[in-house]
Amino acid sequence: MSIRVPRRRRARLARVAFVATFVLFATVSSAHAAGDTVTGVGTSTPTTYPENVVTGDAFSLSATSTAAGTAPTGTAELSAWLHDDPVRQLGGTVVCVEAHGSQAVVGVLVTERDSNPFYQPPFVGDVVFVYAIDGGPSGPDFFGFSGDFTTNQALISGPVPLPVACPTFPGMVALQLVTSGSVTIHDAPELPTSKQQCKKGGWKNYAPAFKSQGQCVAFVERGPKP
Repeated sequence: MSIRVPRRRRARLARVAFVATFVLFATVSSAHAAGDTVTGVGTSTPTTYPENVVTGDAFSLSATSTAAGTAPTGTAELSAWLHDDPVRQLGGTVVCVEAHGSQAVVGVLVTERDSNPFYQPPFVGDVVFVYAIDGGPSGPDFFGFSGDFTTNQALISGPVPLPVACPTFPGMVALQLVTSGSVTIHDAPELPTSKQQCKKGGWKNYAPAFKSQGQCVAFVERGPKP
């Protein structure tokens, strides 16, 4: 038996569902803000190499981890091109995140790639590393990844055991200027391990994870939630 819901009630239910969805999104976003994040969509400035090869990179990246770099998650789509022809197109999942100030390294386990025979690595199962610099609201930002035409030696050939440790910045990757789009890096402070770190305004060093000294102290007393 079907039950008819009055039109006004349907509208109210729709508004409630929208609000619930918004609250859930805000909660998830706040949780991400408490850890390290590296996000961005854009393209790099093409660079002319001595052999007259014009190359550039394009990227779509969303990576998060705890402030200590554990529990990495996210996805990435990367491509490199020659003479406006995209000949390296990769997709994968994030396996490591290292953010330090305005600089970050993100490891991406390749789960898909195009079938263009022009090049060899990286293959599915390899790990490539994204290097990025967040230049702030006025820029400039920089981006590069191992597995483009000059940095095959900077990737890890699969199968790769997890977890993966990100290399140090800047590694062996030639960074290129981002002229379309942007990169945003949030380097969250590691969470406190003693009450003393919360006192005398110390809790503010861990914002937005805590909104008061009491929250900070309570976290130290109970430890992180499982």
